Amino acid sequence: DLAYEVLRSNGMLVSWLDVVPVEVDDRPGALDQVSECLAKRGVNLTNASGFVANGRAILIIETGEVEAARTALTDQGIRVLGRTEVLAL
Repeated sequence: DLAYEVLRSNGMLVSWLDVVPVEVDDRPGALDQVSECLAKRGVNLTNASGFVANGRAILIIETGEVEAARTALTDQGIRVLGRTEVLAL
């Protein structure tokens, strides 16, 4: 919230983007597992990025169907993280 306000007050164009952070195994094919899960439910993946922090591999999934993505991933046993948990990494 602070970063958003500081950037905005300094004339930067900023916006909030609702994403789906998921924890995956740090191995080749992890993104494929997530994208296949979403595809089976008809959820379009618009962008993805990832990082490893504290030994945990995290994918940040962008989609126009955030709640459907969360449900699809959770139903398949893929761990969806909450905001507090991601910020604590």
